Amino acid sequence: MEECPIELRFENLRLSTDDFCDQDYIDAFQFGKDYHGIGPPSSLSPSRSVSPAAASTQTIGTKECPKKLRFEDLRLYTDNFSDRNYIGKFQFGKVYHGKVPLQGSEKPKHVTVKIWELLPEHSLYPKENHSRLMDEVIFLQQQEVLHPGLMKLYGYCCEAEQWGIVYDFKSFNTVTNLVLRDDFMWWQRIKVALRFAQLLRFLHVQNRGERPFLIRNISADHIMVDEDWNPKLYDFGLITGGIFPDKTKYSFQCLNGCWGAREPRGDWSHRTDEFAFGVFLLGLITKEVYTDEDRLNLEPCIVDRAYEKYCCDQERVGGENFRFSLVHKSFDADPSFCASDAPSITRLAWYCVNYFPSDRPDLNGIVNWLQRLKVVRHHLRIYREVKRKLLV
Repeated sequence: MEECPIELRFENLRLSTDDFCDQDYIDAFQFGKDYHGIGPPSSLSPSRSVSPAAASTQTIGTKECPKKLRFEDLRLYTDNFSDRNYIGKFQFGKVYHGKVPLQGSEKPKHVTVKIWELLPEHSLYPKENHSRLMDEVIFLQQQEVLHPGLMKLYGYCCEAEQWGIVYDFKSFNTVTNLVLRDDFMWWQRIKVALRFAQLLRFLHVQNRGERPFLIRNISADHIMVDEDWNPKLYDFGLITGGIFPDKTKYSFQCLNGCWGAREPRGDWSHRTDEFAFGVFLLGLITKEVYTDEDRLNLEPCIVDRAYEKYCCDQERVGGENFRFSLVHKSFDADPSFCASDAPSITRLAWYCVNYFPSDRPDLNGIVNWLQRLKVVRHHLRIYREVKRKLLV
């Protein structure tokens, strides 16, 4: 079994290379420089040494080291990537339900399997999917990013041009697959939106890097939910900030988010994730998705459709009586729906997709706004009452 990598400080690297001296310099590569280094792991990280006997059970923080898997393992888990186990697409590939056989048990472990594909529109240089996979493995193993809205790694595969990740997560479905369904109720949608906004706030604010983590390709395709409607973000193909270098300045990386949720100004900003969250929120409340077929047929995206409706309603109603709402009419029959929340959540989504980044709310403001919705306060009161009765 392979040993799990040890987490180091940048000062450890300076010590190993004699402060990156010219004598240890090897050569430059596409994104930086290579150096010779000396010193065993125990001397590089005095606060933690790992014996060979402990290597098989080593953890990073409270996270177990992911397993190195073969692509045949992924085939086994997904019944050869069968249609029955297919969940959907993400920006760089596909995701599947999976089952891992457990020795000595008749019940398998339920997992989610993600595989990258060679897609010409998203492959700008050789081995790009390999870089995305390793970025995700590194990111999800950081102690600082322990959060219930992030996936727990079970293992990963990196063989030739076959890349995959296995999450220790029993997925119910992606938000994209649920948006159009009538049994995806109002409160469930608001819960998904609030929990996901809390995750983004955590990544933007509560990391120890000098810069916040920016996801940059937020999409309903990239959010899974479990059977209790807890969202999990499962793609980090364009992540930057924190422990990563500033990828927004890479000349080769011209990908600009996901179709339908890209910055209208055509470039990254400090509020790129807020814009994409606004598109995500619009999809939840309007019951709309933006598909590849829509893009190829040059159909308007969710934001453009919302703007058309706004203009029509303003012209029809106008004046001081105009209280704009994009919430789908079918929610009127939903017992969890609060009609007074409709204009409020519409305004929030509208502010998030503002053309000017500086006029968009930050994630802390978004979370606070969602928490003030009547449906959220109602369910919070119920939760507190149930908790109080359990403590009596």
